[in-house]
Amino acid sequence: MENYNAKTGKHLIQILMFSMYNDQRIIYREYIQNAYDAINKAVKDGILSQMKDGIVDVRIDSDAQRIIIKDNGIGIKSNEVAEKLLNIADSRKDGITSAGQYGIGRLAGAGYCRYLRFKTSALGENTASIISFDVDFANQIINDVEDESSATEVIDIITKMETVPEKESEQYFEVTLEGVSKEYRELLNTEAVTEYLREVAPIDYSMKFKNVLVTPSLKQIGNPLYSSLYDSIGHVSVYVNGSTELRKRYNLKIDGTGDEIDSLDFFRVDTDNGDLLAWGWYAVTPYTKQIPVSDANRGIRLRKHNIQLGTSDLLNKYFGEARGNNYFYGEVFAVHPNLRPNSDRSGLAPTPETEVLFDKLRLIFKNLGKLYQVANNAKNAVKKVALAVDKLTSGIETDEQHIQAEIKSAEAELSKVENSSNAQSQVAKRVIELHKTKAQEKKNEIKEKKSSTPKPMIKPMDTPSIAPTPVSPTSSPQQTDIYEPLREKFTDKEILLIRRAFTYMTLACPGASKPMLEQLKLHAINQLKLS
Repeated sequence: MENYNAKTGKHLIQILMFSMYNDQRIIYREYIQNAYDAINKAVKDGILSQMKDGIVDVRIDSDAQRIIIKDNGIGIKSNEVAEKLLNIADSRKDGITSAGQYGIGRLAGAGYCRYLRFKTSALGENTASIISFDVDFANQIINDVEDESSATEVIDIITKMETVPEKESEQYFEVTLEGVSKEYRELLNTEAVTEYLREVAPIDYSMKFKNVLVTPSLKQIGNPLYSSLYDSIGHVSVYVNGSTELRKRYNLKIDGTGDEIDSLDFFRVDTDNGDLLAWGWYAVTPYTKQIPVSDANRGIRLRKHNIQLGTSDLLNKYFGEARGNNYFYGEVFAVHPNLRPNSDRSGLAPTPETEVLFDKLRLIFKNLGKLYQVANNAKNAVKKVALAVDKLTSGIETDEQHIQAEIKSAEAELSKVENSSNAQSQVAKRVIELHKTKAQEKKNEIKEKKSSTPKPMIKPMDTPSIAPTPVSPTSSPQQTDIYEPLREKFTDKEILLIRRAFTYMTLACPGASKPMLEQLKLHAINQLKLS
């Protein structure tokens, strides 16, 4: 429009400083994302040898209400500091080769403190530049309805810039939040921040997870593409208050269910033209039940540049049923250049590639839904095996022939699950094998009980004790079946019904009350015998 100069109002500063994120902890992710980019640039320029040489040091002083986040990345040259740190939404980052892209996240920390300070130096310079933002002053200007300052004018008013001496060998970028409000207790909680960063930050897996699960699984799958993709995951070293290097929380078991992780399965997501959109992995387990919300690793997560997007349930809606994602540990790494995070990193920005990615993930997750359904059917069959074995080994039921029939029936169910159409993938077959192993382990308890049961000792006739009980030619000294006296009045089918009734009563009875139940059982059998 001619003769009109558009104005960016001061309330843009209010949005950038005070309204960008609904989770206060996200400021850590934002500043570590910037550190990741700075470290990546230092590697490309030959200042650091590799990404893992990049260090992000987080210092939290709750008493002083201060947070400092410092990295050893490329830093910013003194003649570029004002342009890069004071211009609004003017970043040269493209979101493709870098994790950041808009140049607005750096002000997000201002919403939680009184002063926000950036300090930086580039290799070879003997000075460091410091830019400070007076957040209280910014609030005063924004809340003054009479003040008509533009966004850029507010930045100029609240900002102070200075230089201080520095060693030429130093390169870094340091963010300081001074005067963090106690209202934001989680920001000053070292333990809470540590756990959050272990979930979202671009860090490595634990050595145990890599050595026991990742490396063997990659070898087993035998596809060099996945090894290459895995090796391309960028990660930096993050420390909180001098801690050991943070690692992702994945371990050898599913924390919330106790299921052991057997292996990892890998998948890729391609366009119809064969271009790689994303790739990922998920943990192969017996999937005995849903992982509870208390397990912070629950769900397959979406990551870009190894930084988590959104929350743990972001991909839930792409499963046939939302609860489906609650059976898995896993990650999806978006790699296509047109898969870019949206402004608050709660997900991906809408692009044609984003739409295709989620359509393809729906198909992959549909098959994962079949996987845990197969696992559930197999688990139910194994439960029946375990119940039958427990009845025999606990002495609740002594008819081994009947127990073996129950076991065979349960194994037939398991075989039916194994031959179902949903169980034909290699992963499904492996999951069923895990359940079959559990069934066999349970059956082995019968053999163990037989081998450990001591043979009864017959006392010598001259022992001055109670006279031995006469043994009829048709009975055995080892006979202990309390239901045997009922055979005089009841058929085998009727005795089996009575036996089962007492079996289920015993299984449902609290441990402390079982002695009383056993007395009642004997009394009832005597009454039935006399009736």
